[in-house]
Parts: sequence; C-alpha cells; structure tokens
Amino acid sequence: MPINEQLASHVRTVLKSEQIPFKEEEQSGLCFMVNGNICINVRGNALILRVGSTAAEAAIGKEGCWPMTHNGKSMTGYVYFEKGALQIQKDLDHWIGLAMKFNNSAGSGSKATWFRR
Repeated sequence: MPINEQLASHVRTVLKSEQIPFKEEEQSGLCFMVNGNICINVRGNALILRVGSTAAEAAIGKEGCWPMTHNGKSMTGYVYFEKGALQIQKDLDHWIGLAMKFNNSAGSGSKATWFRR
C-alpha cells in the first residue's frame, strides 16, 4: 500500500522542527524511529503512533482511532488513526507530539519485530 507522502512529510517536518533525531525505515509503511524505538508509522492514509498506555487508553474510542493489533493481539501503548480523524493540523500535531514525548522518555530499546512483514 503506498504511503500518503503529504502525511509523511508533515511528520518529518514536525520531528525536524523539534530537533528530535530520528531514522526512517520501510516497515509496513514508513516508520519513524526515535531512540531505536518505533515512534510513528505512516501506513497508507493512516498513522500508527506509540504514545504509551495512558494516552492510548484516552485515544481509543475517539472517532477514527482504535488500538493497534498485530496477529489479533492488541499492542499496548500503540494506536491507529485513520487520516480522517486527524484532519485538523492541531489534532495531528497533538498526537505526533505525544508520540515524540513518550518515545523520548522511553529511552533506547530494541526494534519491534512484530512491525516487519
């Protein structure tokens, strides 16, 4: 599935403006790694964000947002947003900011192998 380049470009711009070192990898979309951890994944017209358990629980149930699952298992701390749920730039920036904040505080870790296909 091709990624939404406009969405990927926006994520890139926000990460750079905050001077957060990141690495891009192709993993079921375009994955932005922070501190060696998956932070944000642009998959088609959607975003997968690693925001931590508390923020994920608050997000789930909002329109266009649901828990990230892999092989039928809910991935704690990750949420999946449809593009339509983040039409307002303020909302998009809010969730990208939460992902950056969580990943900066989470420290370095190993790459999640469940993301690879």
